[in-house]
Amino acid sequence: MKEKINNLISNLSSILKDLFIKYYGFIFIFIFILIIDWYTYNLVSSVSISNSGKLSSFLFTLSYVELFIAFLLLFSKKLRKVILLTASLLITIMFVVNTIYFSMFGTFFSFNNLVLAGEGSGYFLTVINALDFKLITIFASLLVMIVLSFKYMPKQRYKSDMTFAIILLILGLFSRGSALVSLGDSVDPLAWNAWSHKKNIYDSYTDTKKSMKLSGFYEYVLRDLYLTSTTKNIDVKESVTYLNNYFTPNEITTDSSYEGVFKDKNVIVVMMETIDSWLVTEENMPTVYKLMNSGINFTNHFSVIYGGGATFNSEFMINTGYMTPFNSQLAAYSFTENDYAQSLANLFKNAGYSANNIHFNYGTYYNRADMTESFGYDDYISALEMGYGNESKLDSFVMTDETLRNLFLPDGKFMTYYTTYSGHMPYNYDEYLCSTIATKFGVSEEEIMADENLNCITVQAKETDNFFELLLENLEEKGILDDTVIIGITDHYAYTFNDQEYVYDIKGVTDENMIHNVPFFIWSSDIESMEIDEVNSNLDVLPTIASLFGLDYNPTYYLGSNILSDTYSPFVFFSDYSWYDGNVYYKDGSVVFGNASQELIEANSAKVNSILDINTKVLETNYFANK
Repeated sequence: MKEKINNLISNLSSILKDLFIKYYGFIFIFIFILIIDWYTYNLVSSVSISNSGKLSSFLFTLSYVELFIAFLLLFSKKLRKVILLTASLLITIMFVVNTIYFSMFGTFFSFNNLVLAGEGSGYFLTVINALDFKLITIFASLLVMIVLSFKYMPKQRYKSDMTFAIILLILGLFSRGSALVSLGDSVDPLAWNAWSHKKNIYDSYTDTKKSMKLSGFYEYVLRDLYLTSTTKNIDVKESVTYLNNYFTPNEITTDSSYEGVFKDKNVIVVMMETIDSWLVTEENMPTVYKLMNSGINFTNHFSVIYGGGATFNSEFMINTGYMTPFNSQLAAYSFTENDYAQSLANLFKNAGYSANNIHFNYGTYYNRADMTESFGYDDYISALEMGYGNESKLDSFVMTDETLRNLFLPDGKFMTYYTTYSGHMPYNYDEYLCSTIATKFGVSEEEIMADENLNCITVQAKETDNFFELLLENLEEKGILDDTVIIGITDHYAYTFNDQEYVYDIKGVTDENMIHNVPFFIWSSDIESMEIDEVNSNLDVLPTIASLFGLDYNPTYYLGSNILSDTYSPFVFFSDYSWYDGNVYYKDGSVVFGNASQELIEANSAKVNSILDINTKVLETNYFANK
């Protein structure tokens, strides 16, 4: 018996030795795959998932190693190298894209974002700046592994290739099956803690960080590609019936003492590009500072980035009262044909206003021309399409150019939605915006270069302030200042600023969600200043404006609420399903600060799921087309 065991061990050792001699070159492929998976996993190591996601991530990645090598074994040495080179190139490209995307946006790339590739191509310098020493070291290690894989690729085809391939195929399928089993069971998507269940995370795949941690790099990329390229079938009739019941209130009330205070006044909504709270100082932006502090100043406002396209996130929410999907699906391209009868522009037009959307850029950018029409505006006015050049990037240009100014401030009762641009990245002196604006305000190159990125973003913000200064002057000159309300709201925090540590420090926050607190104010010459410190988000902007102007609207048709309502409940939620109500901040299954009962935790967590569910049903069924 002992002799048989020894012979078995000896034969097994001989087989393993033979396999190693023949196939040890594949070890470098294995290391190559693991390096990428290890790096991306560590990017999200702090992300909380119930029972962790390490096992499923490892098993998914192991299955890809086994299946890929099994696939290579089917071909000759020459074809193996071609396949390996092609696969390595594609994998490296996706790795670079995801790591840089994560460093810039705090989330991972989705193929839903491909439509924005051309719109982000102008920011190459910022992308290069995102490459740190650690990442460069990883790239070097990957290159070494590829070189070694090529050098030690099996020199010929062996009789054992097919047997080994079949074994690896079986192991690969077993590993993948085990990974899926390790996810456990799912719960009702509307359950308060659905976000913490691994199977729910995997099924929905809307939280990119949790999905990456749960799946590993390779499963994440391929599953995301699969979900992006397939059409999700929904039961329209069932969803519409559900929404009909949801939107049928017992009684619609207007419970605000500020209802209709701006009735029949003109309104100018200014979405301020990257004007973060720390940029608005009395010294640098005196006009905006004055408007904020002499109007209604919402000090606890959050412009949260949900889906793809940070600026359009805010633009979509402010205009429709709904949000871009969590899965990075771009509403600007996916829901262009929807009917937004309840939109901000349509509400004002129903009240006899003209409504125009103005921006310097082409109408194809974020598909704004089509979306402007969908939102109900009379026209999308693009300075570039009118034949203007780089000068139209300056926010003040719409006030200094007579043609644009007349379009901006038309005769009659009007609503103008203006998206500024001067605060946009990159923040370098050799870029048009920084150098031109610095010269305009008498700031020398030497002064800028003392701290280039900081001084550029500061002086570019000053140009946005100059727009507001000239706007007030022109309203006064036209005799309509007292008949016009100015609303300023920042699209997103300065996430594109090169030194993010500085941004966190100057805002006094350490949390990736709390950083989304940005300026939002409403100003009119005849109102007393007030500071609203209740938590709110872009979803609350439309119903708040509708109430202040006494517009004919159904408050139950919106995901948010009138912030100035006597019954307003402060609330904001984030893309990781966490939420904040001004007192309690709940994230990743625990209370970060504040005191909360289990009942409150479950109620607010369920509220997040309900909002997301309603948002999906409304957008995917084009619900308001028949309203």
